Amino acid sequence: MYFSMCRNFFINNFFRIIFLFLLLVSCSISPNSTPEEISLKKPLKMNQSPDEIWKEIGITDQSLTENREIDFKPLIFENRKTERRVYQVLFSKDNKYLIAVTSFRISMYSLPDMIEVAFLEPRNIVPGGFTGVSLSYDSKELLVGSSWENTALLLDWSGNKLKKFSCKDPFAYPEDVKFSLDNKLVYISCLQFAKDKKFLGVYKTTGEEVSFSEVKHSYLEILNNHLFTFSSREVLMKDVKSGKNTSLKFPSLIQSYAFFDEKEWVTGTEGQWTFWSMVGSNLIKKSSFLALETGFKGEDYKLDTDYRNYAALSPSGKYLLTGGIKGAYIWNRTGELKKKLSGHTRNVSAVAFSSDGNYLATASPDKIMLWIKDNSETNLE
Repeated sequence: MYFSMCRNFFINNFFRIIFLFLLLVSCSISPNSTPEEISLKKPLKMNQSPDEIWKEIGITDQSLTENREIDFKPLIFENRKTERRVYQVLFSKDNKYLIAVTSFRISMYSLPDMIEVAFLEPRNIVPGGFTGVSLSYDSKELLVGSSWENTALLLDWSGNKLKKFSCKDPFAYPEDVKFSLDNKLVYISCLQFAKDKKFLGVYKTTGEEVSFSEVKHSYLEILNNHLFTFSSREVLMKDVKSGKNTSLKFPSLIQSYAFFDEKEWVTGTEGQWTFWSMVGSNLIKKSSFLALETGFKGEDYKLDTDYRNYAALSPSGKYLLTGGIKGAYIWNRTGELKKKLSGHTRNVSAVAFSSDGNYLATASPDKIMLWIKDNSETNLE
């Protein structure tokens, strides 16, 4: 009789029991934290693994989603024999090579096998090393600044000095250099120590001067028909064809820039990333999010405008790739973490997408990693 009563009660109240059970379970589970809600409750330790770091700051694999455009897997890596900070990684225009820039060595690796096919050691070529590096369209030549001289140099991969481009002032040195998109011109920004003046020299690659003028900022970027000079507080955009200048000021210090095109870019400051759009001559904030993972916790160096390759936008502009705490991170425009890239034991300071979207690179003092699309047919022996 008792068993029969219990059975009838269970059958009659089956759905109520299931509902109460699910309600209790849902109340006991807290939702995943968004990047804005993540907080570091204690200092990060130096020797923690990437998984320990991510666990401590609240990121789990279960909280991540993937998209075909950012579905990468590690392909190969190069361990550094001597740990040195990497300031820049960039893919050649034809996506056949990866170039990595440190203070002591510039390496060119063939893809996808990551064999070092050429290198330069700056301090064997000029006193003090290079300031700024730009790669020619065919990857055969480099434009570099000389940190202790008032000239920039056009070099081949054997270290031969093909051309010199002067900053004119004996107390000025090149702080940044860029090839024009058609490789017919070179742009040299120069900083004068004594009076803190800045100059921009434009030369033909054959050596003839086109113009030389005083400017406000010494970092350079060239996108389509626009020349950008920028600092940690302001971007000046010049239309090369019309000569029109647009000044864009920021309310706070900027540590990192990632340009998509002349009208879309991203700025970063202490883990706060902001997407901007040009509407007419106005700069409009599109979205902003906090990502503490992109800091340099536990390292002896900090992010500044010398680490301009610290963030990169995907070929579609939909995703932001950043360096950060013992790994790299891919975010969408609203700040949702879409993918974490593990494998580094030191903080990643340089990242890049290839223009065809098939590769990305991440670099830290301990290693350089090459990643490939999961749907690619490329395989290494």
